[in-house]
Amino acid sequence: MLVLLLDFAIVDRSDRMSRFDYDDEQKHEHVTLLSRAHEYMIAMPTRELICSEVWGSNGNANLDLVLPGLRGVLYSRACGGKKGGDVYYASACAAGVISRMCLADVAGHGEQVAQVGNWLRGAMRSTMGQHEPSKVFHALNKRASVFGLEALTTAVCLSFDMMTGELRFCYAGHPPAFVLPAGATEWAVLHMSDDAAGVRNVPLGVSDAAAFDTGARVINEGDRLFLYSDGILEAPDTAHALFGSDRLLETLNGAARHSAGELARTVEARLAQHTGGADFAHDDVTFVIIEAGPRALDSKLWQLLRNQSRKMVRHLA
Repeated sequence: MLVLLLDFAIVDRSDRMSRFDYDDEQKHEHVTLLSRAHEYMIAMPTRELICSEVWGSNGNANLDLVLPGLRGVLYSRACGGKKGGDVYYASACAAGVISRMCLADVAGHGEQVAQVGNWLRGAMRSTMGQHEPSKVFHALNKRASVFGLEALTTAVCLSFDMMTGELRFCYAGHPPAFVLPAGATEWAVLHMSDDAAGVRNVPLGVSDAAAFDTGARVINEGDRLFLYSDGILEAPDTAHALFGSDRLLETLNGAARHSAGELARTVEARLAQHTGGADFAHDDVTFVIIEAGPRALDSKLWQLLRNQSRKMVRHLA
């Protein structure tokens, strides 16, 4: 199961997921799948987290995201119905300048997923204004280590400062994110140095003494990030061949010039083509496509005052 935390704006669209019906003997062209996906996804709603907000769920979702300095698409499909092990959260800091994202794949089910989701929400709220993502992991790891093996969790956490354009990220045994610089046509793995000794960057719950390293890079307007659960990599076809990282990277590169929404539809359609349907019964499937916007030109104090005012107006509307 996946736990996904996003420190940004999200809108739920749980009952309007695209579906495809397939004849196992029939071969479908990719363009046909995209056309059918578009039929169901042309009117995705948008919700914005402005500041001092945390949002999350573990239900099916297909969302446009708007968050401080970033916008994009979140897709989540539970394999067991309306809700599953993929839990996602979003938040924006009090000034509305720091966005953070954290995804975690939980080994347990039911109660364990709910418990880890509660921990994630609490950790995201308590560290909302901090740009260091490893603080989330340290807080979660202490709880997961006490809970036992059923709380064993892999995770990725990203934090973005729209004032400086700095992206910080860390991994806990989770598949790394992909990054696409603006204007480029090939996605690349978002790597970090892993040369330090000791128990480091392991899944949450393995050791209460584990350390988590932080990588950093500047991302500019138009740069994109792609985060995902291993439900994508482990999606099987009728011959039990997995979708895998090579096929995922090929899909991303083939749609590198597309909008975030079109790219999301392409990924979903390719997965549906590979598995023979969009219900994805093998596992929960979640991915996030995020694109960086322009940096903030005003002071942080001005951003704080402006965003708090915007939030108040929204609540009064």
